[in-house]
Amino acid sequence: APACGEGKGPQSSSSSNWLKCQTDAECSNLPVAATCGGEGYCVDASGAEVELQVTLEADFSGDVLDPAVFGFETGFALRNGDLESYTDRAENAFLENGELVLVARAEAFDTAEYTSASIETKGKQSFRYGRIEAELKAPAGPGVDPSFWMLPESPGAAERTCDGAECSDGVWPAWGDVVIASLRTDAGAVLGGVNYATPGTPDPLQAHDVTKQTFEPTSDDYHAYRLDWGPERMDWFVDGVQVKSVDLTDPAIYHPTGQNPFRRLFHLKLSLAVGGLAGAPVADDFPQEMRVRLLRVSQYQ
Repeated sequence: APACGEGKGPQSSSSSNWLKCQTDAECSNLPVAATCGGEGYCVDASGAEVELQVTLEADFSGDVLDPAVFGFETGFALRNGDLESYTDRAENAFLENGELVLVARAEAFDTAEYTSASIETKGKQSFRYGRIEAELKAPAGPGVDPSFWMLPESPGAAERTCDGAECSDGVWPAWGDVVIASLRTDAGAVLGGVNYATPGTPDPLQAHDVTKQTFEPTSDDYHAYRLDWGPERMDWFVDGVQVKSVDLTDPAIYHPTGQNPFRRLFHLKLSLAVGGLAGAPVADDFPQEMRVRLLRVSQYQ
């Protein structure tokens, strides 16, 4: 895996880093053709060093989330059999001491018995390739799914897909999703990977995921979760240590309308789900908090 972002920077600002390398292969997973230059940094065809520059760094120091960057998902049981109703209320999402706090509560709200929050950059900020990272602290109780993940910004037409015995028409999973870190306490660790469709035999498409791999640490403190994303692969890091890699050139990945779904724009999501994949919640254990003290995206330029 390339040692991206470890370099002699800053070059012109504190947000710039040249990409360190020892071989040309370490410069292969970039959105520009690059080789390893004589000084040990990835260079483009003109010989200029390729930089990793910050393009989004969330500011959680104010009173409210920046509406130019973030919006709220709202509604009941939006996916995975969850039990919460996502709201945009201050009771479920607020800024405190320079951190974003998402709070799941056991309370009656519309048709739900739990409330929580899911924030996203959909329609405001989307990204293709780069380094995406956050520092998160997960709740310790059962029945919650704190997640840092991505969905396609502009998925195409719905596709017929079967997940086991269940079949449906939709944009998922053919257009992909990316789990940077799912901190479900029922798993005892972190889940990370991608979901996509693979051609069926003969039809329809079959849902496929590689999110089952787990890795430490658990939810005892803040930890840094990072995804390095290029055209060839995605690499996952926890506290600076690489823990996972996915080959995006795998021929099993279905290309809707001929396009690789992981070479398109994605937006970011931070959510605190209740129930569903996380198992049954225990009302007495609520409220539960997910805290975020850093969210940053850097892209190759």
